[in-house]
Amino acid sequence: MKKYFLFFILILLLITLIPANHVFADQGTTVAIKKVDNSNFPETIIYFSVFDSSGIPVKNLKNDDIEISENNEIIADIKIESVINNEFPSFISILIDNSGSMKGKPLEEAKEAAKAFINSLKDIDEVKIFTFNDRVAIAQDFTKDKDLLNKAIDSIEIDGTKTVLNLAAYKGLQDLETKHAGQRFLVLLTDGKDEDISINADDAIELAKNNKIPIFSIGFGENFNNESKKYDEEANKALNRFSILTGGIFLVAEEEADLKASFGKISDILSYQYKVTYDSIMPKNGDEFEVTVSVKGLDEVIKDNIKAASPVLAISININEFV
Repeated sequence: MKKYFLFFILILLLITLIPANHVFADQGTTVAIKKVDNSNFPETIIYFSVFDSSGIPVKNLKNDDIEISENNEIIADIKIESVINNEFPSFISILIDNSGSMKGKPLEEAKEAAKAFINSLKDIDEVKIFTFNDRVAIAQDFTKDKDLLNKAIDSIEIDGTKTVLNLAAYKGLQDLETKHAGQRFLVLLTDGKDEDISINADDAIELAKNNKIPIFSIGFGENFNNESKKYDEEANKALNRFSILTGGIFLVAEEEADLKASFGKISDILSYQYKVTYDSIMPKNGDEFEVTVSVKGLDEVIKDNIKAASPVLAISININEFV
């Protein structure tokens, strides 16, 4: 009996020693800040999205449902409106797994769904297409030209055997990091998990978080079907973690129809958003401060925050006054 008791204590100790980042919560409703514009300071405009666990935008939120704060001080007067994003471009990196396991129908279905997604984007949006297998390759650099993008997708063929998932995500994020004129997103499609140790998933996640770039992950095929014998819990947790920790969503597509629906949900999230306008309470001194958006009108309060900076006060001196 004593041996069993000691064994039980040992198990409990091992559980408590598991790092926190090994715990994965179910994804609930998410708020994601997309952009802060204070070019007409003190007037400030925040664009953000709210979507449920299925990736469907939460609509019809009112002023009473939203709270804006700067450095934890609540803004008293705000104006909220729902808008379709036609005001500024989106920069999107699409990462498509073309390793050996995607051979045949899976890759063809992925290509058709990706093209449908591209054709749904605004004319001002720019997309870059990566493929990844044993290595990461650029199929098409950033462009607004949908014909070029569709041709690039059509040209994707199976190559390699491994899946350098983390490296692909990191490189896609690095390119997006240089884009500052609009919103930035990374869309990742794979049928498996990372099989390379050159980049840790946390490195990619940290880069995404620091730059407010949400990762939208799509797990495609039997590895992501929890009723399949091939279900891979580790692969599911990895993609889920990518998305939850960066303000994106993780979607599972078991077949082509699911794949197109997943891309459709991402397209809806990119286009439907909220716009909040208010006057900043921060001094015009160039200092950085934290802006927080809280959504209260749901089952629980959800939040997202972003760093912003007020402009430096310009001082004009007329030299003639001193002559």
